[in-house]
Parts: sequence; structure tokens; C-alpha cells
Amino acid sequence: MSTCPHSNVRCLSEFELIRKYRCESCGAVMMCACDESIGRKFLAQQLEFGVELDTKRAVPVTAGFQPKVCEECRGLPLTPHPMAASPVAPQKFRDTIGVNSASRP
Repeated sequence: MSTCPHSNVRCLSEFELIRKYRCESCGAVMMCACDESIGRKFLAQQLEFGVELDTKRAVPVTAGFQPKVCEECRGLPLTPHPMAASPVAPQKFRDTIGVNSASRP
């Protein structure tokens, strides 16, 4: 068993439902224990691998669920992660307010 406290972790992708974190000290990939009950019950298919946001590379989870990994469990302020722009979003907005592209000048 590793003696690393996993105090320096980086999230692989903020857009996964069960987030995976890589410890910068030992290289282990883990999930926060606060996600365990939901993950095991509803998202079991997401527990073995994570996906790096930048490279889209699948990374195996090597350390399972560990306590106090995510920012919230560590008592840190949450980092905002806005959703990426969608080409459909502007049209949905126009449809919602009742303006269609044909009536625009």
C-alpha cells in the first residue's frame, strides 16, 4: 500500500460525472470517496477508466476511491468549469425567445 497522502492532485476532466484525479506526487489515478455510493450504484461503467480532457486518452484508475480528494472534500473553493460553446445553443436561445433566423434583418 502506498504511503503517499495524495495532497497534490489534478483532475483529469472536469466534465466526467465521476471525476478522476491524478496525484502529481506518486502518479496514482483515483476518485474521491464522496462519489463512491453514486458511482457504484449508477455509473459502474465509469469506475475503471478516466479520460484526459486534453488528449482524450483513457487512463486506468489505479487507486480506487480515496478520502478527501476533490476540492469540496478538502474544504477548498470550487473551481468553476463552464460548459463548452455549442453551435446549437444560439438557435435554441432564439427559438426560446420567439425569434427565428428568417425574420432577422
